[in-house]
Order: sequence, then C-alpha cells, then structure tokens
Amino acid sequence: MSPYLKVTMTSSTYSAPIPPPDSVENFERIRPGSADDIFAMARKDQHIKETAIKGQLRNEGFTISVAFFGVVGLVVVTGITAFLGHVVVPLFTGISVAAILALKAVTRRDK
Repeated sequence: MSPYLKVTMTSSTYSAPIPPPDSVENFERIRPGSADDIFAMARKDQHIKETAIKGQLRNEGFTISVAFFGVVGLVVVTGITAFLGHVVVPLFTGISVAAILALKAVTRRDK
C-alpha cells in the first residue's frame, strides 16, 4: 500500500436556470426545501427576462413609429415647399430623409 493519499475530485457545470435532476435531488437531500427554492428562483428569473423583452419590444415599436412619422413629415414638408417654388428647403429635407434611412439601414445590419 502506498504511503500517499489519493484524492479524486469531480465537478460538474451547467448553464440552465435549473440544475440537472440528480443535482436537485442531492441539494434536496442535503437541505430539504432547496428544490422549491431553485424552482422559485427559476420562475422569478424567467419573469424578469420576459418583462425585459416586452419592454424592449415596446420601445423598439415606439422608435419605429417615431421614425416613420418623422420621415413622412419630412417628405410632406419637402413636397409642400417644392410645390411653392422653394429649392433649398426641399434639397436639405431630401438629404435629411436619405441620411435617416441610411442610418436606419446601417443600425439594422449591425444587429
């Protein structure tokens, strides 16, 4: 027999809101009620994520609406000023609309 002590260590990792069933079972055995705590934390985490996603979608929808009506407004102003015989205002308004659309296209592509 060897005079040295042999130690074996094992570890496991997981990347989910809930650990694997055998881990939950071990936690429950060590500390009764821990499985309920784990599931409650997972539900709370899911609720937080859902709330954040809904808020993000709402903000994105608002941004798209503002951009759309802003561009429509610029196009209307361009049409009216061009109809009245002005040249400079429609030119700058047209450049502004093109810049907004180009910026929107670039930011969409980055996502």
